[in-house]
Amino acid sequence: MEIALMASRSYQLAVDIRDQLTIAQAVCNHQLMVDTQDIKAGFVARLNKALDAIPGVRAGRGRNVDLYEGIRNNPQAKASTQATHKWLSGESMPSRGNMLAIAEWLNVRAEWLAYGEGDMRPTPPVADEQTPRASLLEQLHQQNPRHYQTDLYEAAPVEQREAVDDMAEKMLKLSPEQARKLKQAMDLLMPDNGPNKN
Repeated sequence: MEIALMASRSYQLAVDIRDQLTIAQAVCNHQLMVDTQDIKAGFVARLNKALDAIPGVRAGRGRNVDLYEGIRNNPQAKASTQATHKWLSGESMPSRGNMLAIAEWLNVRAEWLAYGEGDMRPTPPVADEQTPRASLLEQLHQQNPRHYQTDLYEAAPVEQREAVDDMAEKMLKLSPEQARKLKQAMDLLMPDNGPNKN
């Protein structure tokens, strides 16, 4: 009989931890939510300011068509006149590709156009107007002499030398980031096989 009684009893382990339990609560750091309407309104104001500087862009009705016409041939732009109307009215913001296309067409910085950060216009590279074209090539040659062959340059027809000079001038105006990307592309197209490369 005792065996049956013991088999029917069940035991549960109970632990009272209410006095031991502590909850660490971090101080609330409130961060104000960004009002998207403010961002859109700022974008519209900056877009209109930049559009006002473009000759031939209408001030009122048809402005969205002018904006569309300005960016439609840019490969980054994927827009319609309805989309440009929404951008100008503050109903929506352009995608990144469209923002870059608009900024390029308006000759403004994309960061300024989207968020009002920094200067409106890109900083023009400093060009020394007194430097003759031939010395631009010499500067490039001094920076990396292995990649430029002066004898080929001098033997080339005048038109080709002018084209090389124009390219050299443009290369000197690149930002460090643009120059790095160009170098990577050039290295892929023309790998260096050593100092005796022909």
